[in-house]
Amino acid sequence: MAPSPRLSGVLVKGTTELRGTLTAAPVVVAPPPSRQDLLVSKVRQRIQSRLGERIRRLQVSCAGEKVVLRGECATYYSKQLAQVAALGVLEDETLDNAIVVSPG
Repeated sequence: MAPSPRLSGVLVKGTTELRGTLTAAPVVVAPPPSRQDLLVSKVRQRIQSRLGERIRRLQVSCAGEKVVLRGECATYYSKQLAQVAALGVLEDETLDNAIVVSPG
């Protein structure tokens, strides 16, 4: 948590004017997310919005031009739906669907 700004100066009687200096903590700007981070986020959001909780422990990772899906689901159909959802986001990347089908 950043420290709060410090204000020092003089309040002139009978006015609402404050004379002095305002010293604020330095601003730290996070770098913008990488293209891979954005892609992973978009794929994960699309799968979750289309399949809800049908894919348990969903993990999406990206290494270079390869996107990997991991997790578990109860049916092969859910695995296929996750794959189709992910492919709808990808452009030139390849997809490795490593989701495990484990009924029950």
